[in-house]
Amino acid sequence: MDGQESPKKQTGVLALAALAAVLIVIFAITARLGLALAQSKGPPKIAPHPSSGVKPSDTGWKLVEQLISDQKFQEALGETDKLRLAAQKAVNEEEWTRALVKEVQLKIGLHGYETAVRFLMEEPWPKGERQKDVLNLFYAHSLVTYYRAYSWEINQREKVESKGVDLKAWTKDEIFAEAQRAFLKVWKDREDLGHASVASWKEYIYPNDYPAGVRDTMRDAVAYLFVDLLGDTSFWTPAQSNEVYRLGLAGLLKASPGLWRNDKGGEDVLSDPASHPLSKICAILEDLEAWHAMRSDRAAELEAYLARLQRLHESFTQQEDRKLVRDDLARRLPDFRSVSWFAMGEARLAEFTQEEEAPDALVRARAIAVEGQKAYPGSPGGARCLSISKQIEAPSYEMAAMRSDAPSKRSILVTHRNAGSLAFRAYRVDLVSHIASARDYNLLPQWDQVSRLLDLARPDAQWQVSLPPTPDYRDHKSYVTPPVLKPGFYVVAASARDDFAKDHNRILAVDVLVGDLVILTRRDNTGGIEAQVYSGATGRPAAGAQVTLYAWDWQSGHKPAEARTTGDDGTVDFKPADRTNHSYFLLARKGDDLALDSSYTGIYKPETPSEQTASMLYTDRSVYRPGQKLYWKVLCYHGRTDLGRFEVLPNSAVTVTLFDINSQKAADAMVTTNAYGTASGEFVIPQGRPLG
Repeated sequence: MDGQESPKKQTGVLALAALAAVLIVIFAITARLGLALAQSKGPPKIAPHPSSGVKPSDTGWKLVEQLISDQKFQEALGETDKLRLAAQKAVNEEEWTRALVKEVQLKIGLHGYETAVRFLMEEPWPKGERQKDVLNLFYAHSLVTYYRAYSWEINQREKVESKGVDLKAWTKDEIFAEAQRAFLKVWKDREDLGHASVASWKEYIYPNDYPAGVRDTMRDAVAYLFVDLLGDTSFWTPAQSNEVYRLGLAGLLKASPGLWRNDKGGEDVLSDPASHPLSKICAILEDLEAWHAMRSDRAAELEAYLARLQRLHESFTQQEDRKLVRDDLARRLPDFRSVSWFAMGEARLAEFTQEEEAPDALVRARAIAVEGQKAYPGSPGGARCLSISKQIEAPSYEMAAMRSDAPSKRSILVTHRNAGSLAFRAYRVDLVSHIASARDYNLLPQWDQVSRLLDLARPDAQWQVSLPPTPDYRDHKSYVTPPVLKPGFYVVAASARDDFAKDHNRILAVDVLVGDLVILTRRDNTGGIEAQVYSGATGRPAAGAQVTLYAWDWQSGHKPAEARTTGDDGTVDFKPADRTNHSYFLLARKGDDLALDSSYTGIYKPETPSEQTASMLYTDRSVYRPGQKLYWKVLCYHGRTDLGRFEVLPNSAVTVTLFDINSQKAADAMVTTNAYGTASGEFVIPQGRPLG
């Protein structure tokens, strides 16, 4: 029970202020996107697009929405198909697009992940740029959703070099590349998207809760969605994940906004398969930053810069690299002091500083957060800064204790920060009676029992401890010596409040056996248990101590199986007898002194050593495809493991059986070992079997 904490939610001085900014995103990759395509888990209700000029009741959408509301997705899909065909025939591109999107949502809602991808691949699309952009976003979304649903199976695929490959053969890398191509088509329209607000795409995009002027254009939406796709490391190759350091952080930071990584131009960076995803992320965010700078959108410019630095800080984990990121932010941030989003930059800088290993890192992080909160107290960044500073300042403590210790020893360890003092109470518990009544695998009191002690029992001792200050806001360790306690078992509770009130407080409890006895156990060569009891003060054997062997039984109660008294050597033995079907623990007692060994100890009768026959099997490699040959060799031997004496089995019949990864028999062979106890052969992996 060491370090148990009350399950009651803690608030007040020990509470951590939190800034919640929950954003809905289509890829469910990160909350920082700020934008999302319409969700696909159960198709959401969609209002008619304001520019369509068609009422839902006139086009059949009202019926579709009612069917969706009634969870009749299949019927809704059929009605939507009719609407799409009608819009396609009338060349009504808005309705056509809307129907295509709705069908994708319904197919995904019906768990037709692959069907949704095929549908968008094979169906004709409207010609309008806006409509194609919408559909490319949903196409990328459907690809990622398809991968998420079948990732285990997709990850087993091997690339097939041929044209017209079926979707069922696409690898993870090919799916990722196709999703990037879809995004790149939308990205190329970014100039036009910069003139469209997120609100104008409300049929397909859920707005975020950023303030006006930050991430509120469709150019922002596409950029951040694209960045989140590229930043999903589950799509990265092992080389891309392991060789980030080769990109050169200094170069990524020094590049001026809007400049690309090479002389080919920005489009090549994004479309080149050899480009690292992190390089592409920086290219997109630098372009967005430069565009906002040209328009004097200072807050949005800063947000694009902060997003880029956040990605770099996450990817480069060495302290010297992260210092470069922090220094770059500290250098540029003062230029944005005139806008309220400056406080968000201060919050990001404070978070970066928190992760430093320097002893004064939290002191400096708090100072940065306080400055940001004071600069713009009513802004989202100011609220985030306040959360950071309160988190750093929040009092906290943890507690652990020696399970068994002598009286008047520093038995309790308190790990604390920002906590001035703690109040302690010690409650003596009859351990033997508690064990008899326990109905749990944990023998010692749990929190509900501790809570009853705090509410109903009178403490056997109580005291106050002043903790040393922690000006660096980091955890420090202090040892606590309880007052003189009589030998016995105690529950020691600590509280940040003197009155132990459960509101606005943190209460922890530990168990301590106070006394002089120490028990050591080991298994003897007969399979039984040997227990040795000593005096903790002198280290000498404790003669005359009663040692009880208890059988674990959490259902009907732990029961004593046998009790023995130690002799002059402090030792007792418990032999196997008929006790081979239980687990046991030991309790030693001499006067008021107790010692407990609560480990699960089994008693068993050792098996009589005998001759054993076994084999070792080798294959030429570990993974095969159907149709390939598997070459194998077997070595047969027998002997005594206890003596380490073995010899090969010549001229012995052996059956070798091949199973696939589903434990289905694929082939077998009967062979006879040679004079050296070995035999070899080959299997042809049957067609239609899985890899493995």
